[in-house]
Amino acid sequence: QEYMGEVSMDFPTRQPFASEVFIHLIGYAESRQKLAMLVQYVSKLLQNVPGLDEAKQLAFQRLSQNMSEARKGLRFMKLAEEWEKLWRIFFSLQQFPRTRKLAVFSRLCSMLYLLLDHIVWLAQLQFLIFSNTRFQTLKQVKNMISVMRYISELPLVTVDQLRKASRREHTTSFQYILNYGLPSQLLIKYIEIFCNLSLAINGLVPKQNRIRSSLVGLIGTVSASIACKRLWRTMGDELRLQMSRNISKSQLRLLGHL
Repeated sequence: QEYMGEVSMDFPTRQPFASEVFIHLIGYAESRQKLAMLVQYVSKLLQNVPGLDEAKQLAFQRLSQNMSEARKGLRFMKLAEEWEKLWRIFFSLQQFPRTRKLAVFSRLCSMLYLLLDHIVWLAQLQFLIFSNTRFQTLKQVKNMISVMRYISELPLVTVDQLRKASRREHTTSFQYILNYGLPSQLLIKYIEIFCNLSLAINGLVPKQNRIRSSLVGLIGTVSASIACKRLWRTMGDELRLQMSRNISKSQLRLLGHL
């Protein structure tokens, strides 16, 4: 066999295009649900812009309502995913014993919230019939469980983010806080949780005491934007990993032909 010279195994790599990340992103129900949430609250925010004509206000209002209904459909059967996460907690070796009970409680709150969310949704579609009093009670219980879920997430997120940050610096969580303060990702996560918590609490209070629709739109937009940015980054990292694996396979095929 004729010698062809040294073969370079340094395959060129590239960052995935935005269109590739977006297509990868919308392939997941959770991503589509967060994108629908972003459109819903941006529409609610825009419908309250001063000076907007009535036709556009109604258009944004209908879009917001349609996205809200779409999110309920996208959350349908998500209960199975929460069950899988709960099952994973029981067998996780990385879960600290002192936070395991809280993680189980948080997952149970999520499961119960989704169950009630499905019941309320089916009642709105008139597949289930409830009296108005019982229907309003179901909605209030659902919002209360949502509040409990977000409150339970705060210590779990704190422990998880501090553990990841301290491992990168090869130190303890307490020492990391003394040296660097709270991680930026933890602060961003706090903002997202407090936004979601505000929306859940707002659903508990009587309608005449609730915050303005424009403020609801702003809070929801902030929360959805943070969630979408996090998902975008996660999907981009996942896509880059898949591309690197494909390059590795190409390297092995080339070696097989040499």
